[in-house]
Amino acid sequence: MPQRVTATKLIAPPLRSNALMRSRLIVRMQRGLAQKLSLISAPAGCGKTTLLSSWIAGCGRPVGWLALDAGDSDPIHFLAHLVAALQTVDPTNPLDTTQRV
Repeated sequence: MPQRVTATKLIAPPLRSNALMRSRLIVRMQRGLAQKLSLISAPAGCGKTTLLSSWIAGCGRPVGWLALDAGDSDPIHFLAHLVAALQTVDPTNPLDTTQRV
């Protein structure tokens, strides 16, 4: 049975006009494109989302976004949303078995 996907979890927040540009970290993220995985870890309120929004605005690549919450601890729920996020990058991907709400 397909899982329902909350479409708002798949929308990256827009870059705020007054956002502090962290050029050094943006450069590190660009270098991270050559790697299989990049992990951004910091306490709440340290600017992770702002950093990602800044990078997305200038990277020139398609980007999938998935905002996680407590409900995503269920593997089925999480995987359904992950597939939906990947679908935003490549809508022709045959893995789309979800229903967006």
